[in-house]
Amino acid sequence: MYFKKFVVSVMVDGKHLREEDGEVSIPFGTEYSVFFKNLNTKDAVVKLSIDGDDMFDNKKLIVKKGESAVVHGRIDGLNASKKFKFIERTGRIEEHRGISPEDGLIKVDYWFEKTYDMPYTITVSGTYDYPLPCPTYYGNQTGKPVRGGISSMSSNSSRGSVASASCYSVAKSSSYEAPGITVGGGQINQGFGVDNTWKVVYETDSNVIVLKLKGYGNKIKIKEIHTTREKIECPTCGKKNKTSNKFCLECGTGLK
Repeated sequence: MYFKKFVVSVMVDGKHLREEDGEVSIPFGTEYSVFFKNLNTKDAVVKLSIDGDDMFDNKKLIVKKGESAVVHGRIDGLNASKKFKFIERTGRIEEHRGISPEDGLIKVDYWFEKTYDMPYTITVSGTYDYPLPCPTYYGNQTGKPVRGGISSMSSNSSRGSVASASCYSVAKSSSYEAPGITVGGGQINQGFGVDNTWKVVYETDSNVIVLKLKGYGNKIKIKEIHTTREKIECPTCGKKNKTSNKFCLECGTGLK
């Protein structure tokens, strides 16, 4: 989706999923990434919320002018260790976790660098100084914007929107649609760093892009598998799983 010189899209296997009227169809059980591209001539900071939860650990991601970034999972500290995974919000999950009106929504708030039409000046010992940008602080007054490393940010000065040739849709024949949520999926190791030199004053009001994930799956669903040793409780649906299980047998959430 493109809005005010900023692009947000959902990616699967390196390809952009097609968006129609703010909705993106995606098969249940799919691991995905979120792509950002800043087409403005000013830097931007970005906040990402999925299902109403902050994915950047109370920080913001810097996407500099003309550049793009891809985030593969929820950031904890300065590292994303599990991929975004979209699963069906089953009755068992609803009973254990509850239902939120923001389930299935990817919300992106972004602020562009602030510009001054007529910068004011102050006089100090006979010299003129322009106002200096203020450091960006969050929450505890110690955090700074997170800037992606080589694995998450790449320089790209192309001014066009996401090429339609790189987008694709998945056939949904013989399938059903249902509400879904995003959980932790497979293991990844995407690192981020703090840019201590990057300081900028950005706009007070954010721009907002919202994408709604529409999940679907096969009509024939796998029956529940019962095991004799179930020790790990799934944080999403509450099912007990073997300690050797990497994913929940009920909903597919990645387990520790």
